[in-house]
Amino acid sequence: MGWEVKQYGVNDFTSYRAKGAVTLMTPEPTGGLYRDEGVAAFLNRYGYADKSGKADRINFGGIYTASRDFHADTGLMLRLDGFDAATGKITDFDGGIVLLDRDNTVAASWGFRGIMAHWNRKHAKAVYVPSLMQFPPPEYSYGGVVQLCEGTDVLPPAGGGFSRKRLLRSGHQDGSCGISKAADQAPEPVSSPAR
Repeated sequence: MGWEVKQYGVNDFTSYRAKGAVTLMTPEPTGGLYRDEGVAAFLNRYGYADKSGKADRINFGGIYTASRDFHADTGLMLRLDGFDAATGKITDFDGGIVLLDRDNTVAASWGFRGIMAHWNRKHAKAVYVPSLMQFPPPEYSYGGVVQLCEGTDVLPPAGGGFSRKRLLRSGHQDGSCGISKAADQAPEPVSSPAR
C-alpha cells in the first residue's frame, strides 16, 4: 500500500528504453493567474486553438524548461525563481517554478516548499512499468521488468543543494488542459493536470 504506479511508453520489451520524457510530477499550480482566476481565464489568455481542428476548443500544453525562451504557442516561459543554476541550490525557499508571459505576469507558479512536500510524499514509493501501445483500437501491453524506487528525496543527502537533475531538469510542465465550448459563458474543461 502507498505505492505510486507510473507507466511509461517503450518501443520494445528488450531494451525498456523510454520513448520520451517520463512525467514525474504534474500538480496544479499554486499561484499565478491560473490559481487566482481559474483554468478558463488561464486558457483564454494563454491557450491556443486545438491543433487537430476541433472547433471551439482551446488547449494548453508543451514542454517548458528553464533554458528555453518563450513558447511559440502560449507566449510563456519557465523560470526558476529563487534557484541558483550555477550552484544547483535553492537560494529562496519562498521561490518556485514560474511560468511568465512577456509582460512578466505570473501565469502559473509552483512554490518550492509545496513541490518538495508533494514530491517526497508522492514519490516515496514508486513503481515504473514499461508499456507498448498499438491501435486501432488502442491496446496496451505491459512489460515484466519494472523499476521499484523507494526513499526518493528532492534534496540530496548530507544537506547538499537542490538537485536540478532530480526535479527541475526532468520536471518540465507536462500537464495539458483545455476547454470546449470556449465561446460559451460556461466553457467545459476537457482535461487538467493531475493533482
